[in-house]
Amino acid sequence: MLNLFRLIFVLFVFISVVSYGGENQKIKDSLNLLRLNPNIHDTTYIKYSYELAKYYMRQSDSIILIMNESLELAKNIKYKKGCYFGYVSLSSIYKDQKEYEKALYFINKAFKFTENQRDYYKVLDKKADIYFFSKENELVIETYHTIIKLTEEDKDLEQKSHYLNKLANFYYQTGNIGACIENLEKAIKIVSDTSIGIITSYNNLGYIYQQQNDFESALSVFTKGLSLTKKHNQKHSESEIYINISSIYKKKAEIEKGKTKDSLLFLSH
Repeated sequence: MLNLFRLIFVLFVFISVVSYGGENQKIKDSLNLLRLNPNIHDTTYIKYSYELAKYYMRQSDSIILIMNESLELAKNIKYKKGCYFGYVSLSSIYKDQKEYEKALYFINKAFKFTENQRDYYKVLDKKADIYFFSKENELVIETYHTIIKLTEEDKDLEQKSHYLNKLANFYYQTGNIGACIENLEKAIKIVSDTSIGIITSYNNLGYIYQQQNDFESALSVFTKGLSLTKKHNQKHSESEIYINISSIYKKKAEIEKGKTKDSLLFLSH
């Protein structure tokens, strides 16, 4: 009977929002009605509230109100996962608003509610992201080294490779190409070809060589990555690498054309 009631209620929600303009408004209205259904469980209410909050990103007062209300409920019913998402979400909101102290305050609260090591890594990763946006580069590096050390202690090579890629990206963003390449090469070495994650490392390393106009190194790396995309049937990654290889040949042709033009101009004088 309860399932029938919920089905009728969901149908009512669907019909009631059809007249509203804009897809986002329809979604917000649907989620709001669903979460206010008195027959749903508290944890479901929290999930709908967090989902609803995503559609209020440009209305900071509304989103913070919803998040705080749901977080308090999660704490009261000892819903660990709800607390985790609540603190992480509030941290992200304040980071987007450039209130970095508040962002750090809430992300530090999230550590207590992680349910496994990979969640713990993710919280540290988000902390590094806050440091990046607040231009505290030394703390970004320190935080990523902490994550990488933890992955080594946990013998989680997949995650170590993943966060070496993250650190490499930071070095790329800040112009330290040497350190970027060094970390990408480490990421490739520590996992075997049976790992799908290694494809990302090859693609990233090839991209860096490509940006440095080191086309031969880029093509060598992309070729290795391409063979792995076929081995693991990763069609999306395969298409990305083909696009990058195509871009290299196009750029090489443009450079050669430019050299030829310069030579002809020189010879004409």
